[in-house]
Amino acid sequence: MEDKNLNYSGVTWHVFINFLLGIILFAIAIYGGLTFHPIIYLLFLPVPYFVLKAIKWRGGGLRGKIED
Repeated sequence: MEDKNLNYSGVTWHVFINFLLGIILFAIAIYGGLTFHPIIYLLFLPVPYFVLKAIKWRGGGLRGKIED
C-alpha cells in the first residue's frame, strides 16, 4: 500500500459525536428512569465512556490515534 495522506475528517466530529451520545444517554436515563422503569438508569453506565472518549479525542490529534 502506498504511503499517502488519507482524509479521516477532523477531530471535531469525533469529539462532538462522542459528547453528544453521552449527553443523550444521560438525558434518556434520567427521563426513562423517572417516567417508565428504574432499570433504564442502567443507561448511565456508558455515559462516562463517551464523555471521556470525547475528552481524549480533544486532547490528542487524529494522526496519533491512527498510529497507535
